[in-house]
Amino acid sequence: MIKNYILIAWRNFARQKGYSLLNISGLSVGLACCIVILLFVSRELSYDSFHEKATGYSAPTSSLRTIVIGHGLAG
Repeated sequence: MIKNYILIAWRNFARQKGYSLLNISGLSVGLACCIVILLFVSRELSYDSFHEKATGYSAPTSSLRTIVIGHGLAG
């Protein structure tokens, strides 16, 4: 049964080359983005985890406060 599915998929790939190329490239770009996001998240979650008391430590961060003044038209 699976051999039949593979044969049908191969025929469709051969018949519709542009559509198949578009689908395969979209899937590969999506998979690559998911892997990059997974690597980024795993690195961020493991920040300073090598310390014995890792829960007591925190990373220094900074925040920037700005004043927003609304501009409007007199009317």
